[in-house]
Amino acid sequence: MPSDQGQISDHRDACGRFTKGCRPGPGRPPKRRPREHVDSEQLFLRSLELQDVVSGWKMIAADLGQAGAREFLKHLEAETGPIRHRHLALAAIAAGPIEPQTA
Repeated sequence: MPSDQGQISDHRDACGRFTKGCRPGPGRPPKRRPREHVDSEQLFLRSLELQDVVSGWKMIAADLGQAGAREFLKHLEAETGPIRHRHLALAAIAAGPIEPQTA
């Protein structure tokens, strides 16, 4: 143990804390969190939901036209707040309408 308390080796200050700029850095590193497991059924259901969003907005664009669909989205967000998957809705509107499927 050094006799001078103001100067301790290994980049620590008088209180024993790491000094700024020192390799270990200040404080303890963040705790690693365990990853959440997502099973394949949940992934499948999420992908179906996204496909439904895209096809639904394409059908709206087919009925109202691209400008009308964008206006509808604007009014919908004004009434209910931000919608989920807005970026997909805008991409589907920009891609243009799809032909209705006939069975």
